[in-house]
Parts: sequence; structure tokens; C-alpha cells
Amino acid sequence: MAYTDILAATAMQHLCLAKALLLIREFEVYDRSMTAEHHMNNRERIADNLNYLFGIALSADDEPSLRIMACHALCACM
Repeated sequence: MAYTDILAATAMQHLCLAKALLLIREFEVYDRSMTAEHHMNNRERIADNLNYLFGIALSADDEPSLRIMACHALCACM
């Protein structure tokens, strides 16, 4: 999907980051009670959301705000 409007791209990046952070928090809270399958499913969902976020930043034509958001996502998810 191509985001030609900067506001739509920014909104989607925020949505992806929020989903990734919620899934990371789920790991912290429910880590011991998760099955191996659920654990792998969550990892894939986190990776998918972050890949989408970074893809939006890379596909933007020199839009600094989208790239800065990607940098913040890296810091937040480490």
C-alpha cells in the first residue's frame, strides 16, 4: 500500500508502533504462561509491525518525520 499523504503514513507508523509495544508488554507479563507456539506467533507479529513501520519510513521521499519515527521505534523496542 502506498501512502501518498504524510499524515496517513505518520498515523500508520504510530499504529504499528503501538501494536508492537503492546505485544512486547504481553511478553513481559505473560512470558511464563505462554506456549511455544504463542511465543513464536507473538514474535512474528512484532516483526511484521516493525517491518511495516520501517518500510513506510524507507519508502518516503526524504520525509524526515517518518525516518525520525523509525529511529524512535528502534529505541523503544530494544
